[in-house]
Amino acid sequence: MTTLDSPCRLSMLVLPAPLHDFLIHHLMTLPFGDDPNTAHDVWASTGTRLHVLNAADRFDDIPDMDRVKRFQLIHLPEILINTPDQHVLLLSVTQDDGGGTYLLFPRDSHCPTLKALGRQAHD
Repeated sequence: MTTLDSPCRLSMLVLPAPLHDFLIHHLMTLPFGDDPNTAHDVWASTGTRLHVLNAADRFDDIPDMDRVKRFQLIHLPEILINTPDQHVLLLSVTQDDGGGTYLLFPRDSHCPTLKALGRQAHD
């Protein structure tokens, strides 16, 4: 699992180009109009994180995940969409200031919770 604290660090991830471009579009372009400074500042001020999980990772492996955040991720996702390369992107807003948690995980995850969430994702 890899955790990023800024969308400006997406280039650090080893991902297929279509998935990388999808993340840039959804995490930078749509919300911030391609302004990396604003994107970084907003994520830093709100504590927003992206957790990139692999197929073997379990939901319990996500760092700094208390019971309330875990409930919000599972039961109250704001975004739950299919991505290129058989992955799912989930966003749960967990704070009043708009901060939240993104999860990127493969549809073939071994974790039953993630598998169930993946079945709910839409295009």
